[in-house]
Amino acid sequence: MTAKAVGVSINYISKLEKEENSNPSDDIIINLANILGIDEDSLFNFFGKIPLSTRRVLEKYPALSKFISMLSYKEIGYEKIDGFLNEMISQLKLLYED
Repeated sequence: MTAKAVGVSINYISKLEKEENSNPSDDIIINLANILGIDEDSLFNFFGKIPLSTRRVLEKYPALSKFISMLSYKEIGYEKIDGFLNEMISQLKLLYED
């Protein structure tokens, strides 16, 4: 992979590889994902950023963003939250199958 194709210097790529730079811009993450042929969302997650696809959904559905914020304030435990979210995903899959 050439740094030029990503739009950065070789030193920048080296720092990313060594995890010395963990805050690349969205454009750099997108370019890296395209060049490496990997899932863009996975690369955003790797760098500790919310994927663009998720951000778009949260912008489109502000109530969802509020719901997620509420989850972080409740002390109901990760297992219960995870179970609830997995149930919601199952229900959404049923909606898409119709």
